Amino acid sequence: IPKVSSLRTYIEAGLEKEELNTGHDFQVENMLKKQGKGKPYNISKIDRDWGHVTLGYKLWGNTQEACKIIDTERKSNRPIGDYQNGGLSYFLAHSYKSLGRVAPEYHTSLPTSLAFKDGDKIKVTLMNHSPGPKEVIIYKDGKEIEKVTAPGKTLHTYQLK
Repeated sequence: IPKVSSLRTYIEAGLEKEELNTGHDFQVENMLKKQGKGKPYNISKIDRDWGHVTLGYKLWGNTQEACKIIDTERKSNRPIGDYQNGGLSYFLAHSYKSLGRVAPEYHTSLPTSLAFKDGDKIKVTLMNHSPGPKEVIIYKDGKEIEKVTAPGKTLHTYQLK
């Protein structure tokens, strides 16, 4: 993602001015300018549908700020923060905040699993629907790197060593 250092964004959801640092933030700024038709505009003023599209771009570029926006909108009882449409954005933003980004170079032998990268840490979520424990093989770039046991009937997060 190219760095953009000369533009600034002004999110009126209780946040301070922040210098843009990603292409995704640049895209959010452009979306807000188009929506406002030349007048100041922010995510709070967008309807549920387009608001979550805009939040999606913000989420990829700046997860922390996306979480702040969603939490502010929910506390203010604005349409974009309500339970009808806000659940998925809320879930994704806070999942990325706590687990990191999806790490596509990792996969497991358990179909109901997903790997995340958070800085230097790799976390694998394992959902074992079976009644008993299940051995799971973790792969990186198609090569087996580790075997772990997923407890039965649980969602378990395992951090690679």
